[in-house]
Amino acid sequence: MRNAEDEAIVENLINKCFGGSKERYEQAQNRSLKDMVSFNDLASTCKVYPEYESLSEDIIKEYMGYCPVSLYTLKYEPHIRGLIHRFRTKAMSSEQFHEELHQCIMLIRNQIVYDDAVISYRPQVYRSYADMPQEKKDRIRQRFERYLGYMPALETSINWEIILTNHFEKTLEKWPIDITPYDFQALTVIKYREIFLAQGKVKADLSPVPILEIRARLIALQKFN
Repeated sequence: MRNAEDEAIVENLINKCFGGSKERYEQAQNRSLKDMVSFNDLASTCKVYPEYESLSEDIIKEYMGYCPVSLYTLKYEPHIRGLIHRFRTKAMSSEQFHEELHQCIMLIRNQIVYDDAVISYRPQVYRSYADMPQEKKDRIRQRFERYLGYMPALETSINWEIILTNHFEKTLEKWPIDITPYDFQALTVIKYREIFLAQGKVKADLSPVPILEIRARLIALQKFN
């Protein structure tokens, strides 16, 4: 049985991570492993170095290019906060800090791309893509080419071509010129799927998150444009 402190923790997390919906929290508890957030994960996230909550979220965003929903980061935040504390108290070197942090970021990435770790998507994805006007297909693929330096194979990008196009069309008056957090999320999936389809899930799971590669290309584009 939970005590009053535990109940307060759960209530806080339901409000923060599940939009105040107790039903959504309970559904998350009962889902498959990839989506499940245990009570221990939730409680640990609140109790471990709470003073580093904002900083740990900022670090995740910096390493990924966007801020994933809490469902994917909660179980790793206590460890990230612990790394911050050890680094700030000089208990580990900068190299150790960034190496262990990158390992955490890879694990978060692997959870996020779980639904994209498939040989082929559902038939509905291909039907939706077939229905997209050609000019929209060209536009989103040229956008990916700009940030990657090459045109990705359609099988690696098809799902996020649809998602990103729909996002830009429905939520913005015009497509943004600069890279957005949604672009980073799409590019992360594309790079993961390239390795997944060519070398398998084990190699893909161990592959680096491409944020540094993408940012280096953005810097090069700024210099030569």
